Amino acid sequence: YRDDGLIIIKNANGPRMERIRKSLHACFKEEGLKITVDINMMQVNFPDVTLSLTDGSYRPYRKPNDTPLYIHKRSNHPPNIIKNLPQMIGNRLSSISSSESIFDQAKGEYEEALKASGHNAELKFETSDQQKTGVRRKRRRNRKIIW
Repeated sequence: YRDDGLIIIKNANGPRMERIRKSLHACFKEEGLKITVDINMMQVNFPDVTLSLTDGSYRPYRKPNDTPLYIHKRSNHPPNIIKNLPQMIGNRLSSISSSESIFDQAKGEYEEALKASGHNAELKFETSDQQKTGVRRKRRRNRKIIW
């Protein structure tokens, strides 16, 4: 089993970070597990986001030679999934972009992948407040009770 984790420790010098790294290795070894620890990093790629500790920004990240691939518009998927796919991709891209300029730099490859899949959509940056407006209210339906 393999998983990723991220720990940020503020105001720690080099020797203290080294002690923390060694104690983490000891704890994991006690349980029969292995761990890889990288210390003093100012930028990290964490699953699909690049986090920068120097300026507090974050941006989309994809591994080299990884191209996005989406379901085709004419595929046999539920219509609501196909219809909402561009919006879902835009929302995810917006949520992992700290600014509109970062979003605009990253959206080109995603739009190309959507066009290759038959979708005609232009991705637009939305803040988290704008994304929440589409949330539906819980339905209240009258139940027909037969006695």
